[in-house]
Amino acid sequence: GTAIRPNSHKLPRYPDDKEDFYKHALQMEGKAGDVVVFAGALQHCAMPNRSKGLRAGILQHMAPVYIKPFEDMLEYVTEDVKARATPEMKRILALEHPYPVLKK
Repeated sequence: GTAIRPNSHKLPRYPDDKEDFYKHALQMEGKAGDVVVFAGALQHCAMPNRSKGLRAGILQHMAPVYIKPFEDMLEYVTEDVKARATPEMKRILALEHPYPVLKK
């Protein structure tokens, strides 16, 4: 299942040292139908499936619209896709969403 690094959400960032991450990570395990909920800022990763069965999962990200996501997901969308996006796709991708500007 998924591996998590306890308390890593207190200083949200990507792991600097892969070996250190795995040294402190805990692997979650569950039975078919189990659900795991955790803060996305918690360092986590998928671990190899060593079973003979198929592993399936659903990722759900929920946050108020005024919170800008931790990751820049639009970075993964090519410019030609953005240019051809319909109004509905622009809404889904939040291409024109006015996230609030943080005060300095």
